[in-house]
Amino acid sequence: SNSDTIYKTINTFFLVVMMTFFLFYVGQNGYLSIGKNKSFAFFAIAIAFVLISIVIGTELIIVGVKGKVVLNFTSITIVTYIIFSVISSVISEYGNVTIIGATRYNGLLTIVFQCLICVIISYFGCNMKMLPYIFLFVCLAHSFICVLQLYGFNIFDLYS
Repeated sequence: SNSDTIYKTINTFFLVVMMTFFLFYVGQNGYLSIGKNKSFAFFAIAIAFVLISIVIGTELIIVGVKGKVVLNFTSITIVTYIIFSVISSVISEYGNVTIIGATRYNGLLTIVFQCLICVIISYFGCNMKMLPYIFLFVCLAHSFICVLQLYGFNIFDLYS
Protein backbone atom coordinates (compact mmCIF):
# COMPACT_ATOMS: atom_id res chain seq x y z
CA SER A 1 0.00 0.00 0.00
CA ASN A 2 1.01 3.64 -0.39
CA SER A 3 1.18 4.28 3.37
CA ASP A 4 3.32 1.18 3.85
CA THR A 5 5.69 2.45 1.15
CA ILE A 6 5.98 5.79 2.94
CA TYR A 7 6.94 3.98 6.13
CA LYS A 8 9.54 1.84 4.37
CA THR A 9 10.95 5.01 2.82
CA ILE A 10 11.27 6.65 6.25
CA ASN A 11 12.99 3.55 7.63
CA THR A 12 15.33 3.39 4.66
CA PHE A 13 16.11 7.11 4.99
CA PHE A 14 16.96 6.59 8.67
CA LEU A 15 19.32 3.71 7.83
CA VAL A 16 20.98 5.76 5.08
CA VAL A 17 21.48 8.68 7.48
CA MET A 18 23.02 6.34 10.04
CA MET A 19 25.31 4.74 7.44
CA THR A 20 26.44 8.04 5.95
CA PHE A 21 26.03 11.21 8.01
CA PHE A 22 26.38 9.53 11.41
CA LEU A 23 29.38 7.46 10.38
CA PHE A 24 31.33 10.46 9.09
CA TYR A 25 30.10 12.98 11.67
CA VAL A 26 32.83 13.92 14.13
CA GLY A 27 31.53 17.21 15.52
CA GLN A 28 33.84 19.92 16.75
CA ASN A 29 36.90 19.88 19.01
CA GLY A 30 38.54 16.95 17.26
CA TYR A 31 39.20 13.50 18.59
CA LEU A 32 38.85 14.42 22.28
CA SER A 33 35.10 14.97 22.03
CA ILE A 34 34.18 12.61 19.20
CA GLY A 35 32.38 10.18 21.54
CA LYS A 36 30.20 12.89 23.04
CA ASN A 37 29.50 14.46 19.63
CA LYS A 38 28.55 11.16 18.01
CA SER A 39 26.42 10.23 21.00
CA PHE A 40 24.42 13.44 20.86
CA ALA A 41 24.05 13.06 17.09
CA PHE A 42 22.78 9.51 17.61
CA PHE A 43 20.25 10.65 20.21
CA ALA A 44 19.01 13.49 18.00
CA ILE A 45 18.58 11.21 14.98
CA ALA A 46 17.11 8.35 17.04
CA ILE A 47 14.63 10.54 18.93
CA ALA A 48 13.41 12.10 15.68
CA PHE A 49 13.09 8.68 14.03
CA VAL A 50 11.28 7.07 16.96
CA LEU A 51 8.84 9.98 17.34
CA ILE A 52 8.07 10.08 13.62
CA SER A 53 7.67 6.30 13.63
CA ILE A 54 5.26 6.37 16.56
CA VAL A 55 3.10 9.05 14.93
CA ILE A 56 3.00 7.43 11.49
CA GLY A 57 2.79 3.90 12.89
CA THR A 58 -0.16 4.85 15.08
CA GLU A 59 -1.86 6.46 12.08
CA LEU A 60 -1.32 3.34 9.96
CA ILE A 61 -2.77 1.15 12.70
CA ILE A 62 -5.77 3.47 13.25
CA VAL A 63 -6.69 3.61 9.56
CA GLY A 64 -6.27 -0.13 9.25
CA VAL A 65 -3.29 -0.27 6.88
CA LYS A 66 -1.28 -2.18 9.46
CA GLY A 67 -2.57 -4.54 12.10
CA LYS A 68 -1.90 -4.19 15.77
CA VAL A 69 1.67 -4.59 16.88
CA VAL A 70 2.10 -8.30 17.50
CA LEU A 71 4.78 -9.40 19.88
CA ASN A 72 6.66 -12.16 18.10
CA PHE A 73 9.63 -14.03 19.55
CA THR A 74 12.08 -11.32 18.46
CA SER A 75 10.00 -8.50 19.95
CA ILE A 76 9.51 -10.42 23.20
CA THR A 77 13.26 -11.04 23.40
CA ILE A 78 14.02 -7.36 22.81
CA VAL A 79 11.44 -6.20 25.37
CA THR A 80 12.87 -8.70 27.87
CA TYR A 81 16.35 -7.33 27.18
CA ILE A 82 15.11 -3.77 27.81
CA ILE A 83 13.46 -4.86 31.09
CA PHE A 84 16.63 -6.56 32.33
CA SER A 85 18.71 -3.56 31.24
CA VAL A 86 16.44 -1.23 33.25
CA ILE A 87 16.63 -3.52 36.30
CA SER A 88 20.41 -3.69 35.96
CA SER A 89 20.62 0.08 35.70
CA VAL A 90 18.36 0.62 38.72
CA ILE A 91 20.28 -1.74 41.01
CA SER A 92 23.72 -0.80 39.72
CA GLU A 93 26.19 0.63 42.22
CA TYR A 94 27.07 3.27 39.61
CA GLY A 95 23.64 4.93 39.83
CA ASN A 96 22.69 7.55 37.27
CA VAL A 97 25.93 7.05 35.34
CA THR A 98 24.41 3.88 33.87
CA ILE A 99 21.63 5.87 32.19
CA ILE A 100 23.96 7.82 29.91
CA GLY A 101 26.91 5.46 30.10
CA ALA A 102 29.70 7.59 31.60
CA THR A 103 32.33 8.80 29.13
CA ARG A 104 31.48 6.26 26.44
CA TYR A 105 27.81 7.35 26.34
CA ASN A 106 26.69 3.77 25.82
CA GLY A 107 24.26 3.37 28.69
CA LEU A 108 20.62 2.50 29.20
CA LEU A 109 19.28 5.26 26.92
CA THR A 110 21.42 4.06 24.04
CA ILE A 111 20.30 0.47 24.57
CA VAL A 112 16.61 1.45 24.71
CA PHE A 113 16.83 3.50 21.51
CA GLN A 114 18.75 0.78 19.68
CA CYS A 115 16.08 -1.74 20.69
CA LEU A 116 13.21 0.54 19.68
CA ILE A 117 14.83 1.16 16.30
CA CYS A 118 15.27 -2.58 15.79
CA VAL A 119 11.60 -3.27 16.57
CA ILE A 120 10.35 -0.41 14.38
CA ILE A 121 12.40 -1.41 11.36
CA SER A 122 11.56 -5.10 11.77
CA TYR A 123 7.83 -4.29 11.97
CA PHE A 124 7.59 -1.97 8.97
CA GLY A 125 10.60 -3.02 6.91
CA CYS A 126 12.78 -0.97 4.59
CA ASN A 127 14.07 -0.90 1.02
CA MET A 128 16.79 -3.53 1.24
CA LYS A 129 17.77 -3.35 -2.45
CA MET A 130 19.67 -0.08 -2.15
CA LEU A 131 21.29 -0.55 1.28
CA PRO A 132 24.13 -2.88 0.18
CA TYR A 133 25.19 -0.33 -2.48
CA ILE A 134 25.16 2.50 0.03
CA PHE A 135 27.10 0.34 2.47
CA LEU A 136 29.65 -0.44 -0.27
CA PHE A 137 30.05 3.27 -1.08
CA VAL A 138 30.47 4.15 2.60
CA CYS A 139 33.06 1.41 3.12
CA LEU A 140 35.03 2.60 0.09
CA ALA A 141 34.86 6.23 1.22
CA HIS A 142 35.89 5.25 4.75
CA SER A 143 38.82 3.22 3.42
CA PHE A 144 39.90 6.14 1.24
CA ILE A 145 39.83 8.47 4.25
CA CYS A 146 41.92 5.95 6.23
CA VAL A 147 44.55 5.89 3.48
CA LEU A 148 44.58 9.70 3.39
CA GLN A 149 45.15 9.77 7.16
CA LEU A 150 48.00 7.27 6.82
CA TYR A 151 49.66 9.73 4.46
CA GLY A 152 49.23 12.59 6.94
CA PHE A 153 46.07 14.27 5.67
CA ASN A 154 43.76 15.34 8.46
CA ILE A 155 40.51 15.95 6.56
CA PHE A 156 38.24 15.79 9.64
CA ASP A 157 40.62 17.92 11.71
CA LEU A 158 40.61 15.24 14.41
CA TYR A 159 44.11 15.89 15.66
CA SER A 160 46.47 18.86 15.65
